Amino acid sequence: MPQLSLKLKGLVMGSCMAITMSTSMSAVIILQQQGFTEGFLALWLQSTITALPFSFIIGLAFSTFYNKILDRFFFKSK
Repeated sequence: MPQLSLKLKGLVMGSCMAITMSTSMSAVIILQQQGFTEGFLALWLQSTITALPFSFIIGLAFSTFYNKILDRFFFKSK
C-alpha cells in the first residue's frame, strides 16, 4: 500500500472529518427539530450541502492544527 505524504494525509483526514461532521450533525439536528418526516431525506441533503463548505474549512484547519500538536507532544520521532 502506498504511503501518503503528511500534507496529503492532513487533507484526507480533514475531508473525512468534514463529511462525517456535516452529514451526522445535519441528520441529528433535523431529527431533533422535526423528527423522521416524509421530507426528511430532501431536507437532510439540502442541509448537508449547505453546511459542507463550512465543515471543510473547519475540518481542514483543525485536523492540521491537532495533528501538529499530537505529533509534537505525543508522537515524537525516535
